[in-house]
Amino acid sequence: GQMSGVEINAHIYHALRTGSLITQAPAVLYALFCAGIIGIFLWMTTRLPPLVFLLSMVFLSFGILCLSFVVLHVLRVWLPPVPTIFSVFVAYPIWNWWRLENVVDFLREELASTQENITFNTLNRTGEDIVKNMSFLKGIETVSGWVLFDREGEVLDSYGPMEIKPDYYRFDEDWHHKNFISSKRVKLQESEYKLAVMWQQHNYPGREKLSQFIPDDPLLDDLLQRGGDQIANTILQLSRTNIVYEENRKIIDESLEQLSVGVILARFDGVALLINDQAKEILQVNEERPQLFDLLNKVAPVEDYDWKQLINDLAFYEEEFSLQGEVISAEKRVLCHGRVIHAVGPLFLINITDITELKKREREKTEALNFLSHDMRAPMTSVLALIENARSEELDEDHALLLQEIERYIHRNLSYAENFIQLAKLESAQSLHTEYCDIHSIIYNAVIQVFPAAKLRDIKINYPENNPDLYFYCDGNLVERALVNILDNSVKYSAESTDISIETICNDGKLEISIADQGGGIAEKDLNQLFECFQQGGNASYGVRSGVGLGLRFVKAICDRHKGSVSIKNDPGIGVEFTLMFPLEAAE
Repeated sequence: GQMSGVEINAHIYHALRTGSLITQAPAVLYALFCAGIIGIFLWMTTRLPPLVFLLSMVFLSFGILCLSFVVLHVLRVWLPPVPTIFSVFVAYPIWNWWRLENVVDFLREELASTQENITFNTLNRTGEDIVKNMSFLKGIETVSGWVLFDREGEVLDSYGPMEIKPDYYRFDEDWHHKNFISSKRVKLQESEYKLAVMWQQHNYPGREKLSQFIPDDPLLDDLLQRGGDQIANTILQLSRTNIVYEENRKIIDESLEQLSVGVILARFDGVALLINDQAKEILQVNEERPQLFDLLNKVAPVEDYDWKQLINDLAFYEEEFSLQGEVISAEKRVLCHGRVIHAVGPLFLINITDITELKKREREKTEALNFLSHDMRAPMTSVLALIENARSEELDEDHALLLQEIERYIHRNLSYAENFIQLAKLESAQSLHTEYCDIHSIIYNAVIQVFPAAKLRDIKINYPENNPDLYFYCDGNLVERALVNILDNSVKYSAESTDISIETICNDGKLEISIADQGGGIAEKDLNQLFECFQQGGNASYGVRSGVGLGLRFVKAICDRHKGSVSIKNDPGIGVEFTLMFPLEAAE
């Protein structure tokens, strides 16, 4: 207001002559300026963490002001800073809102998926869980009653002679124990409950452990403090899930440690991620993450196996392996089984079982069989030879009958030993010597073996060949012995001058061999245990009861090994029919 118009015009004239007037920045130049600022902003949004990003926005705005000031005073060009700064500060909360929304949605989806797949969840308990726990304690006869109230004191569930008035009990945050009663306020996420329990015993000594059956929610107070903050609640739910997952991990780890089998879990780079205590004890290692081959090389395979080739086939072809080996340093025999499992990535899973005691028992069993087959049978065979020599001399009738009775008992003992040996060998054999066999030849051989005993009792064995040229896949010697055992029983327990019928039926890829006698049959109470070791029928009305009950057990074992079966059609007082079923072709 104090400057004259002439002076103003003079300044304008001077600015025009010297070109120092302030000019508006060209549109293209201002557009490039804004594009540069936006580019810097976008780069920071994808590269910087939240706190650094916030500080960068402050420095960026300050930089825009400084740049506008410098361009104005040096180049006399006006770059408006406010629109650019305003755009940056508007974009910042929008961008963070969008990013935070995506994070929260992702967390919620992952939480929902994770909670569905949790195996052992001790959190998120409800009132129904309290009732289930009380029913469990009732089942083990620890408590005699309980009553469960809601927050307002309404009865939700009760059992036994309990007072159903909530004022009768004392409900505190901790368990209150008095005489036969324990009570507490149980705080869970869904609601608060009041529980009173009656014990079977006065001042039950283990009642302090009740908190393990009815635990409070450990994060409930934190959840209540968070109120309605959705992000805070999501974070709390995530922490709850992490607790549950940690519990699951501990359960799995402790379960692995309690296994009687050694477990090795290794990556495809050979690093052992997990080796439980049993594996460490068997292999005698103390390292936390040893190399896989360092562990496997401690086991010397019994057969001609190469660990490198086995692991190569396991990695590239997923060919599982099972082999026996010896841990030389520990003097142990082990069974190793390997396979590939697929988790986040493929992993080697090697199970190592200590079979030292099992092998020791097998050796003892073999020694016992050798003892039976040689050391017991050899003296009895010598006694039979002495009996034959004694018969060559003139003996009176009493001594002749005595030798005959001794000979009969010796033959019986030899039969017991043979049956026991054959049954033990059959049950321990890894495989059968199978081939295509003529069933007629097998049956005729079995009949020939029992024919002398049948002739002495005037028993006829009838076998019509209804199916000529009938072959099936089996171990012929074992099937023949099974038929001999059944025919021998039929002869011993049938009445004199009766018939034994044998019939073969081929149907639907199966061969059925039926042997029917005309004996007294089998008591119904004996049928269920007839095929067990050392069990016999109790109503042998015609024959003399002899044997120790191994013959039919041997028959069943033979049928089982051939993937077949044996059945009985019993008619007490008339007879019994045994049916053996075998598949015609080799079982898979």
